[in-house]
Amino acid sequence: MDLCSNGTLTLAALGRPFSLGMLYDCRNDHLIPGLTLWDEEALRRDIITTDEPFTDFKVITSDSTADKYSVLNVNGSLKASCLAGLVKVEGSAQYLKDVKESQNQARVTLCYTTTKKNTQLSMSHLGQEHIKYKEMFSQGKATHVVTGILYGANAFFVFDREVSSDEDRKDIEANFKVKLNSVPYVSIGGESALDMKNSSKTETEKFSCRFHGDVLLENNPVSFQDAVDTYKTLPQKVGEGVPVQVNLLPLKALDPTAAQMVRQISGSLVDQWQTALEDLSELEMRCNDAMRSKPVKYFKEIDAKVKTFKKLCFTEHLKTTLADLLPSIRGGEKEERVLSDFLKKQREFRFNSNILSECMDRIEREINVVDRFLRMITEDYSQTCSTKIVTSKKELDKEVLNPKVKRVVCFTFTSLGCEDPILSALNSQSSENTQALVPVKPDLTRWYHSDNIFDDIDKQAGLFKDFAEANKEDTQTRFLLASIPNKEQEGASIYLYENGSKRNEHLEPPSKPEKPRACDRTHNSVTLELLPPDRGAHDVIHYLIEYCIDEKDGWSSEKTSESDAAYTVSGLLPSTEYKFKYRAVCSAGLGPDSEVSNIIRTLPSCPPGKPEIKAYSSELMVCCPMPSVIGQGVKIQNYMVEHKEVHTEESEEEAEWMKRTSKDNVCIIAGLQSLTKYTVRVRYDCGEAGISKWSTPVIIATLSKTTRLADDVKEKSELKHSGSPSVYEIPMETIQTVGKIVRLRFGEQSSRTRRTIYLVGDKDQVVALMINYILGVQWENGFRFKLPQDDEVSTMIYEINYQDGFQIPFSLTIIYDRHEKGSILDLDQIKFNALCFVWDAAVFRDVDSEDCKEMKRWEKKWKMVNLLTHADGRQLFKHIDTEDIPVHFQFNLSAFTDQARRSHDDGDGVMMMRSRHDLMRGIRDKMREMRSHHDIMWMMRRSLDDEDDDHDGDGGDDDGDDGDDHPQFEKMFWDADMGSMKRFFKTLLKMESSCLLKDLIG
Repeated sequence: MDLCSNGTLTLAALGRPFSLGMLYDCRNDHLIPGLTLWDEEALRRDIITTDEPFTDFKVITSDSTADKYSVLNVNGSLKASCLAGLVKVEGSAQYLKDVKESQNQARVTLCYTTTKKNTQLSMSHLGQEHIKYKEMFSQGKATHVVTGILYGANAFFVFDREVSSDEDRKDIEANFKVKLNSVPYVSIGGESALDMKNSSKTETEKFSCRFHGDVLLENNPVSFQDAVDTYKTLPQKVGEGVPVQVNLLPLKALDPTAAQMVRQISGSLVDQWQTALEDLSELEMRCNDAMRSKPVKYFKEIDAKVKTFKKLCFTEHLKTTLADLLPSIRGGEKEERVLSDFLKKQREFRFNSNILSECMDRIEREINVVDRFLRMITEDYSQTCSTKIVTSKKELDKEVLNPKVKRVVCFTFTSLGCEDPILSALNSQSSENTQALVPVKPDLTRWYHSDNIFDDIDKQAGLFKDFAEANKEDTQTRFLLASIPNKEQEGASIYLYENGSKRNEHLEPPSKPEKPRACDRTHNSVTLELLPPDRGAHDVIHYLIEYCIDEKDGWSSEKTSESDAAYTVSGLLPSTEYKFKYRAVCSAGLGPDSEVSNIIRTLPSCPPGKPEIKAYSSELMVCCPMPSVIGQGVKIQNYMVEHKEVHTEESEEEAEWMKRTSKDNVCIIAGLQSLTKYTVRVRYDCGEAGISKWSTPVIIATLSKTTRLADDVKEKSELKHSGSPSVYEIPMETIQTVGKIVRLRFGEQSSRTRRTIYLVGDKDQVVALMINYILGVQWENGFRFKLPQDDEVSTMIYEINYQDGFQIPFSLTIIYDRHEKGSILDLDQIKFNALCFVWDAAVFRDVDSEDCKEMKRWEKKWKMVNLLTHADGRQLFKHIDTEDIPVHFQFNLSAFTDQARRSHDDGDGVMMMRSRHDLMRGIRDKMREMRSHHDIMWMMRRSLDDEDDDHDGDGGDDDGDDGDDHPQFEKMFWDADMGSMKRFFKTLLKMESSCLLKDLIG
């Protein structure tokens, strides 16, 4: 409302039926129809009409009361009347009443304005002499008369759409505003110029449309495209228009006795009232949003709070009071201060925006907290969720008392019905005398503001959700969500009903356990460490273990008997990868699965059975049995043997395990103390497949030291030569004779591994040296041993079975080809470890370079052991070094026995191949007979005092006895020969066998 200098008022018509000469009461902004100062004929004369063509449009995204009144040119006192509900708006002015219902609502408005003409009364109408009904002045019903009207039309296209929680309302409004700005540029009466992409078209289709206008339409637009089509037709439909603005002349200007508007309502007071109403409108929108929420829909306690609060935002009572005050103030009956005090009182107490907003915040907080847990449990209100929300006690009873249901697990909100002190205070004050109201102090001690309670509910909701998911296949169990007041359980709790009765008001289902870990494994079992769940452990009655090789093939399951900390899953396959998971089980059902374990592989084989152990005085022979169960494709690569001395009271510390590894299943533990108890255990090393469990430990004691083996054998042997030393022939059992081949045996059959050598050459001293070394004969002993011999026999086969006291850890077979140079033997049928040639050192002195090269070629193709006798001079080795002739082991033999020396002098024992040519021819002949690769090794003993790393002093000192002033050459040669023999047997132990003479030696 604008006040001109001559007192004329200009105000918006707001769709009201104004006409020239009509009376108007500005005190209450009412038209007074049927009353006028002039008769109808007089009014028609001398009316001034002028054209005022004007068209404009704008797009606004604001929905505030101020912006709406501004676009309709409503201000001042007229705005106060509109706010008080004194003005009944029509047509396009209905836009003032179209307010958003939700904060989750995007709104964009297209405003269309046009004017056509302006009509006014002339001065001839305003003269006293022309006024016909002067009694109107004294009646006091009106304060103004309409003297001018501007005709035109307004139209508002209001576009709305819902905005989801993950969308930005302002961005949506801004983007749509851009599209609306192009609508007025559509060709009037032509085709639409709006060519939108599919994405833009889809976006515009999300908006609905409402139309408020001063034109009549056959159909109101409801969509964006409808609005575009309607907008094009507006110029034709407006016609001459309707009153959009009027000029009012005070009746006081025509007659001093007429009623008048004494005072206008100040703009600041109107703005205060407008702000208060906007605050209430904002709260009402928040109430509307709350009313549409799921918690309000499901729980009557929250619904009642929202409805109570919404009543507090009801403004009709205030509008009625304001509608009563405005005419009195404008007419001068009351001061403006009365309205100011009223508004102040309302804003400070009943309509204190801070308190009301705080109250609504609390309601929204409760709704949001409840909604969070509803979404969490029901998976965003999924229709397929196994948990059902019950909204009443009646519905809960129906589920609990269902005879087909054994148990009901109910997640229960226990504090939704608690009274809110702020809401209660505001509600009680709304019906009391305003003068008695006191400010309400906020109280934040509600359950939904407590972090501790929230955390507890969050954990319970998680437990309940996982528990419901784990038991969704159980047809006898129902999962519900309800509200049941319970002051003892603030916030929420899980109730358990069984067979129609409440059993527990604070059920704590077991939580998800930790990932299982293997604490032990065997070839057919895995022992799992079962950690109790963090929550609900006290109600766990047992665990359910599940395992599989491949998840696609399904899971097998086993149930523990109790809630043990570990459980062994048996019946598994060896050397197989498994996955495991488990869950806790309580009386109400199954807990959630743990994470699947890392891959756990069973051991490659069963543990060895009890090993067979034979005890001797200083060693143990351990025989490891083969596994009864072994994984597919798994091979044993090593046998691992450990032993330790049995702990006794006299021992200060527990002995450590001593480790040994063997390729064979028989292992010798040497260097032990006699009459001592030892614990022995074995297991299999299967390479990449892993290692088996240990066998059952075996405790065994070594035997007492007895007489030396050599002494025992001497007592049983036949004296062949008496002297210093004497020579004894070892008794051997003849077990086989084939032609000129004789097979003899010494000792009982042993489980020790066996090594076989094929010895070629007529050198009995070498064989005798071997048996003396094996039996442990010392230089100081007054006797020596020899093996039985028969000059009529070409080949002797000696089987020397292992006995306690042997200097070698294995049994030995010697195939001694004495005269025929192997010609009678089919070498492809003999199983032996080493092919040994016995040569006289003198033969090598004539070996030339060409023969050396040929022997080197044989060395690359074959492995051959050469036993070189009578090697007692450095000149020979210098010659060998120069010619690079490979030699294995050398023996002097001069110190063996007097008989040996005499034999040497007589030439007895020298190999038939005495010349260089015989040597090379013999080797060539022998090589031609070889049809497959055999273990024929070449090694060089450079000199008597050039000993290898394996020599540990058994051969004695080359310089003789330190206590003698003269070198003892015979003892020196004895020690040297024994040292060479020790290294020979140590090398022999490492050799693999080749198969020859199979039928003969079996």
